[in-house]
Amino acid sequence: MILELAVGMPIMCTKNNSGPMEVANKTLGHVIGYQLPEIATTHHQVIDETSRYIILVSSMLPEIVFIKLLNHDQILDLELSPGIIGIHPIWE
Repeated sequence: MILELAVGMPIMCTKNNSGPMEVANKTLGHVIGYQLPEIATTHHQVIDETSRYIILVSSMLPEIVFIKLLNHDQILDLELSPGIIGIHPIWE
């Protein structure tokens, strides 16, 4: 499986979360980072010398994807900045 995940990529939540973060279906945001499993191996490859874009290829999918939600400035997770959540993706 190949997952194209990039910082800045727009996302939309597709399920309601009635937990402490209370994120509703169709909430918009963008990816600001991700955390790979400790045992994942990674390879960096520069793909464009002019713009210096770098692709990170991992042997495993991320454990957590960090999302900055649009129009959310409250603290949603005590360990993160306001408007940012860490989600554990469900890979099908």
